[in-house]
Amino acid sequence: MNQKLENQIISVAYGDAALTTKIKIYFLAKRNPDVKKLLNEYSATADKVRSLKKELLYNPVTRQTTLTESKSVIALITSHLLNKPALKYATGIALILLAAILFNTTRKPEYTEAEIKLAEQQIKQTLVFVGETFTKASRNLEKNIIPQKIGKPFSENAEIVKNLFRGENKNEKLN
Repeated sequence: MNQKLENQIISVAYGDAALTTKIKIYFLAKRNPDVKKLLNEYSATADKVRSLKKELLYNPVTRQTTLTESKSVIALITSHLLNKPALKYATGIALILLAAILFNTTRKPEYTEAEIKLAEQQIKQTLVFVGETFTKASRNLEKNIIPQKIGKPFSENAEIVKNLFRGENKNEKLN
């Protein structure tokens, strides 16, 4: 018997296995006496563990002995349900949807007529300011930047190239 099968038998005995694993182990126990014996032993141990109500536990971190309490019926049911992976995800999704529905407090904002007029006036002023800024930038680009920073060096370089093609070399530094 391999370790995986033994772990499945233990999880079935303690009630932690999935339904398909439980069915598989029960059918295997009917056909194989060793599996049945092992399942019965672990089931008996699991029953003894479940019957314990209170137990003293030693916590090595705090170095104290504490008394464990038995869980309530609701806690046992919740714990059993949440130990199933599919139910964990379904419960999580349900809680998220419930929170989204309950806490969705987006309301349409209500503005007064005066606030709307003020906002429109502010938008107009902003657009006028932006328009004036773009106009000034455009004029500055057309009158100063393009002629002085781009046009003048381009004209000088074009004149030099034209003179070189003609064979004239007025600038002796080029040779």
